[in-house]
Amino acid sequence: MKIVLCTLLVLALVDSSQYQMTEEVKTDRINGTICRYWDEFIPDKDDGQTWMPTREDVIATETALESYLRATPHHFALWKKADRIKFWESLKTYKRQYRGGVHNGRKFILCNLYCDNRDRGCAQINVSDGGDCYVHITFDAKTKKVMRFFRNGDA
Repeated sequence: MKIVLCTLLVLALVDSSQYQMTEEVKTDRINGTICRYWDEFIPDKDDGQTWMPTREDVIATETALESYLRATPHHFALWKKADRIKFWESLKTYKRQYRGGVHNGRKFILCNLYCDNRDRGCAQINVSDGGDCYVHITFDAKTKKVMRFFRNGDA
């Protein structure tokens, strides 16, 4: 019985590992995981087109994010002042996930920022509410610009 359970466990790990291609990226302002797929991602959906961003892609995304936030203050108008200050002061403490995708022939990077202490690896973040603890960004890999910036709502 032990052999059967061990065999099943090994097979389960081997099977899921094909979708678990990752790379950690850490700098003085980034602590993140680059993912080929989210754990729940099925390759034949999303047009089946994904790619794994490089460290350079991640740095470009982060640079664009900071520029975007400085140049687009109206996004913060909806945030409480204390939340805006907290977000700016703690931006480098947020953990991140990055995944590349293609939509209509255009490469983009999805970036999730989260402030909880859980190590999420490549488990896709699907959290209702949570406020500024969960921020989602879509970055255009060609133009090097933020296409979408979304902060979860408050409960």
